[in-house]
Amino acid sequence: MGLEAQGSWLVGRTKANGLLHLDADKLTFRGEERYSFRIDAASATVKGARLALKRGNEKITIVLPNAPTAKRWAEKISNPRTRVQKLGVTPGMRVLLVQVPDDTIEAEIRDVGDVTVTRRARIISSATAGRAEMVLIAAGAEGDLDQLRTCAHALVTKACVWVLWPKGSSVITHQKVVERAGAVGLRSSKSMSFSGTLTALRFVK
Repeated sequence: MGLEAQGSWLVGRTKANGLLHLDADKLTFRGEERYSFRIDAASATVKGARLALKRGNEKITIVLPNAPTAKRWAEKISNPRTRVQKLGVTPGMRVLLVQVPDDTIEAEIRDVGDVTVTRRARIISSATAGRAEMVLIAAGAEGDLDQLRTCAHALVTKACVWVLWPKGSSVITHQKVVERAGAVGLRSSKSMSFSGTLTALRFVK
């Protein structure tokens, strides 16, 4: 996911042409060379199609196809959405967290206001999942994906399931998660970086 565009990455006086990709936490460039730049706490200045970024003592400039694109990327970098906004949490929602190891996400969700948050070690019945409008399942082993079947059968209309798993895992991969979810009637609709160690994929019926 994220934003992509053909453009240039200026390194000193050298301009490299290639593919620019902007996601939640970094900007990457793929061409003859590969570069990356973390965008958290970065400032962005637009001049035409040029976008100058600064983070601490690190500075880079990229050239995008046109000025509107550069402005859009600058806005995304300067005003990033919060994690709960990316998840889609809204006031009044019922959220179920299943073995999610992150200690701060529950507080972030509750800060939205009027949100009911329930924690479980596992989904042991369809009634548990059926009361939630959003379910977050952390999968550390392939067997944890078995819970998707119970979850899929119980989901209320417009509810969603987020599956979280370790980045770079050889045991649980993006393809494996999509296949297991698809087998029980769930389709992927969005992905995000949940944390420095976890990636997340959203599913709906």
